[in-house]
Amino acid sequence: MTLPRISLCTCTYNDAALADGLLAATARWDVRPGEIVVCDDGSDPPYAPGDGLPEVRVVRHDRNRGITRAKHDVLSAATGEILVLMDCDVRPEPDWLRLCLPLLARPDIGLVCGPVVHDAGTDIVSRYVRAFGDNHHLNDSGPVTFVPGNAWAIRREVWERMGGLSGCRRDVCEDHYLSERLRREGFLLWVEPAARVRQIRRLSRVAALARFWKWCHAAFKARPIPEDVLPGLVFSQFLIPLGQRAPGIVDLGSPEFFYLELAYVSHVALDLCAFGRAHWGHGDQGERAWWAGLRQLCTGKRRLTALLTADLARLGHAPPSGAPLADQPFAACFEVLAGLGPGVLTWLDSQGVPRFLAEEAAGQDFSAYAGTNLDEPGLTGGGPTA
Repeated sequence: MTLPRISLCTCTYNDAALADGLLAATARWDVRPGEIVVCDDGSDPPYAPGDGLPEVRVVRHDRNRGITRAKHDVLSAATGEILVLMDCDVRPEPDWLRLCLPLLARPDIGLVCGPVVHDAGTDIVSRYVRAFGDNHHLNDSGPVTFVPGNAWAIRREVWERMGGLSGCRRDVCEDHYLSERLRREGFLLWVEPAARVRQIRRLSRVAALARFWKWCHAAFKARPIPEDVLPGLVFSQFLIPLGQRAPGIVDLGSPEFFYLELAYVSHVALDLCAFGRAHWGHGDQGERAWWAGLRQLCTGKRRLTALLTADLARLGHAPPSGAPLADQPFAACFEVLAGLGPGVLTWLDSQGVPRFLAEEAAGQDFSAYAGTNLDEPGLTGGGPTA
C-alpha cells in the first residue's frame, strides 16, 4: 500500500531537550514521517536540533507568541497530506502512526488520537497529576467529543478547510477550539485505543494548579454569580469532589496530595472572588474571608503557611489588608478542609512541605501554564449583577 506523505509537526519554547527526544524517538516508529517541521516559538537561544537527529525544518518566531499561534504556524507550514501534531513532551508507542493512518482514510473522521497517560516521574506533582488530573481517553474507543492537543493526526484538506487555528483567540486550550470546530462541521473525533501516548513533562506545583483551572475557569465565568451564591458554588463544585477524592488519597499513601488540593481550591476561590469584584459588582469580602479562613486553618503551621502564601502569590493572589470579618461565608468549605484527616495539616507542615521544597530544588521542565493568563479576550462573565 502506498502511504500518503506524512508531516510530523511539533513546537518548542526553551525546552530543546524534550523536542530532541521526540525527534530521536521517530527512529523506532513503525511508520516514519516524510517531513518533520518544528516551530521554535522564540526560544533563547534559538532551537537547533541535536546531533544525529532526522532532518528537520525549523519555523522560527522572533518572540514567544504562545502555543496556539505556534501550532497554527507549524501545521500550516507542513506539506504532507497527513499532518501529525505532537507536543514535544509526548512519546507515542512505535505503532501509533500505523494504527491511526487507516482511520484518516475515512472521510467522516476529522481528527484521530489515542489514549494519553501522564508519565513524568515519581515526584509528588507527577504522581498527583497521573492519579487525578491529566490522562485522556484511557477507556475510550471510537467517537468522542474532545481530542486533547497532546498528539493527533488530521488530513491537510480538513485542516485547511477549518482555517487551522486562525480563529482561536485563547493562548492555550486550542484543542477545545479545534474539537468544537470539527464537530460543528460534521466531522467525527476518533480514539484508537491501541495508539497510546505518554506525556513526560514534569510540572511544578504552580504550573499544575494553573493548568487545571485554566482548562475550566471560563465555564464558571460565563454568567454572573451573585456574591452570596459564590461560596455555595465553591463548596458544591470543588469541596465536595475533594472530599470524594480524600479516601483515594489516603489509600495511595500520599498525604502530600492534600497540599495540592488545598492550594488548588484556594486558587479557584480567590480567582472567582477577584473576577466577581472586577466584573460582577462584588466587594472584597470574599477574598478577605478566604484568606481569613486560611490563616485560621494554618494557625501555628509556619512552613505550610509560608509555602501556601508563596504559591498563591505566584498564581496572582496576595493577602488583602482590612478589618476583621464579622462572619465567614466560606465556613462550610473550611469545615471540609479542617477535616481532611487526623493530623494531615500538622504532617504537611513538618514533613510534606520540606518534601515539596526538596523536589522543587531539583527543577522542573518549563511549562507555558506556569505564567498563563486568565484574562482571556471577551471574558467578562456577562456583565455586572443587578
